[in-house]
Amino acid sequence: MLRYPALALSLLMLAITFNEPGSYWPVDLELLGYSLRGNAFGWLFSACLVAFIPLLGISSVMLVRYGSQVLKTRNAVALWSFLLFALIPLCALIRFNGWVFSEIF
Repeated sequence: MLRYPALALSLLMLAITFNEPGSYWPVDLELLGYSLRGNAFGWLFSACLVAFIPLLGISSVMLVRYGSQVLKTRNAVALWSFLLFALIPLCALIRFNGWVFSEIF
């Protein structure tokens, strides 16, 4: 159940790493009398920082689960699931971690 949200969040993390840390994505939205103003890049970065540790756990579980499934069945569907839901999120997490510590800190 968590594999599609985890994949979407990891792809968002991967997309953020291709931007400069000082990027400013202005948001000015008014809806029903309420206004929302700020920096969308900062919001997305904060969401990715909060989700880093839970996504690391989910990705590790997916790696073990789909890795054992590939070794047991040896079919193409299991291999694609392994690549899509286990390796892509882990690669995104590694890149996001490297980007945060090399560019920001």
